[in-house]
Amino acid sequence: MRYNFYYDETEHSREIGFDTIVASNFYDAFVTSIVGWNEEKQLEIEQKYLAFEEKYSYRKSKGELKSISIDNKKLKYGFASCNKEYVSFISDFLTLFSNDIRLFFSSMSKLEYLINQLFIDYHNTAFVDIDSFKYTVIKALIVNKPLEVEKAIYDNPEQFVIEIKAFLKRKIEIDRQNAVLKEKEMDAFSQVLHIMNDVKPPTQFSWDYRPSFIGFKKYIDENSISEYTLTIDKEGNEQKTLHAAQECGLEGVSEAVS
Repeated sequence: MRYNFYYDETEHSREIGFDTIVASNFYDAFVTSIVGWNEEKQLEIEQKYLAFEEKYSYRKSKGELKSISIDNKKLKYGFASCNKEYVSFISDFLTLFSNDIRLFFSSMSKLEYLINQLFIDYHNTAFVDIDSFKYTVIKALIVNKPLEVEKAIYDNPEQFVIEIKAFLKRKIEIDRQNAVLKEKEMDAFSQVLHIMNDVKPPTQFSWDYRPSFIGFKKYIDENSISEYTLTIDKEGNEQKTLHAAQECGLEGVSEAVS
């Protein structure tokens, strides 16, 4: 049984810098999706989608239906706040996803990627849980969004680690005002600061596309899918996404214009 899979992404930041992180439309998650089906169902599924696209052609942007066709603001208070046309559009869209469709999603934090670069040479031991330390730092940065740390990413990467340490020290001082409640957090931050004495700045701020494909490779292996093609939305001459997929051991990978 042969499957055809198709890949696309959203919230794409090829270079992670200060301008990226402080932008008004910045979203920390890099989301990828891969949709596929049995090759024998190709024509049936294609015709079903084309009928849907034709029905809602007035919602197209630059000749195709895009994520902006689904206005999240209208869903703020659920379907009760939507008009009948919009509810019909969403319902018809969801109906496209039958049991014949296979779906794979990946969501990765951009700040998490940078922090992982800091600890790339560190590994868990019986005495130190590096994964826990990474989670502590990532959560603190995402929740608090310290400007000094974000600015260092763009203006002075060498200062990145220094600013993270300064931020954690400030958080400890603030936590001391409520020491009973914040005891565990202060302890975690103190341990992270100790580990970070030897941490070096990230080697790169360019995005790594491999993690989502590593996940997809596990998905097809776990589902015993041996024959497949994977088509990636063409993005440019460098073909970074295509090469990342191939590096992860995926076969039958090619590019096409969406």
